[in-house]
Amino acid sequence: MTKLRSYLMVTALIYSGLTVAVDTGPLLISELPPGQVYSESELAAFEKGVDLKLKGRESSGLEKDYQTYSAVLSINPEKVTPEQKDYLLKLTEHKSLAYKAHPEGPVAVPVFNIRALAEYKIFQYEVAAQAEKMKELIANDHQLFVKESLNNKAQLQAARKALNDSLPISDAVLNNMVMSYKANNSSSSAMLLSELVQLTGNKQAVYALLDFEGEHWQKSQILNNLSQYLTAQEQEAVLHNLIHQKGELSSQAVLHYARLPATVSKPDLLYGLLSDQYLGASSAAALARSAQKPLDVRWLKHNIQRHSESRVTVANSLLALKLAGDVESKYILRELLESDEIKFDDMKAEVLAWLK
Repeated sequence: MTKLRSYLMVTALIYSGLTVAVDTGPLLISELPPGQVYSESELAAFEKGVDLKLKGRESSGLEKDYQTYSAVLSINPEKVTPEQKDYLLKLTEHKSLAYKAHPEGPVAVPVFNIRALAEYKIFQYEVAAQAEKMKELIANDHQLFVKESLNNKAQLQAARKALNDSLPISDAVLNNMVMSYKANNSSSSAMLLSELVQLTGNKQAVYALLDFEGEHWQKSQILNNLSQYLTAQEQEAVLHNLIHQKGELSSQAVLHYARLPATVSKPDLLYGLLSDQYLGASSAAALARSAQKPLDVRWLKHNIQRHSESRVTVANSLLALKLAGDVESKYILRELLESDEIKFDDMKAEVLAWLK
């Protein structure tokens, strides 16, 4: 990828999730001087010669914005001089000199979003400065560290950096932080607990995060990597509990439970869930695809016979046989069909379609 194309992408990549000032310049192409609006072909031509040095001629608006953008991009936010800070602050009110058409309408957007990049560099500078203070708090007042880390986005990012720079951290300090973040129960607390888990593998942080109230994507992420932090026996206990909670992680927990070693898991748990209207389908998929334990197809056949009047049980048991897809499972399906042991006409038709 060429340098210009990389520059055109960089703001969107590094500024994701941050609130920035909106460029208050002209929004419609018709309101801009013709010389400030560049077509795709003009940008492509500029890209080819972007590394050529200017030879005494006056720079175009596109070239000036490119040079400014390059200068801002090169600033190390952890080593900002007073002059560079003033420069960045000035650029937070920069008026673009080069625009292109928005792909969805006659709206002009800056070719190089210098304002956004300058604001992001300032944000990074503030994070780096705060991180040094936060490191001292980890060592001397970890309760104040927890409080400060939850103040705003900059403090949160500074806390993440400070934690990484302060490793190793004693278990006593970590466990106290975990208790405080768990009590706070906010999205920021969930993010910082996740950070503690990934940086230190602290088991108390794992348990605290999975016990968090409400939906937090970090809980699902930690569950996917549970084997990195807990023993097989510890995983079994956690997953068993999550399954019985019937919460937002229960279906995911069922799939992970089926992957546990046969020495620690309880097969009856998953087979019993085939009668559950919420987790039955997940259990069927988990049983059929488990690499740890072969599917008990005879048990499934008897389960269908014993609970022939239960749509949920029959449907999920049939689904497990279908997803297994091996010769024995197909034989059982055909046997059930031919002996007329599937009492629901729509399911009979479905099984017949599977076997064709």
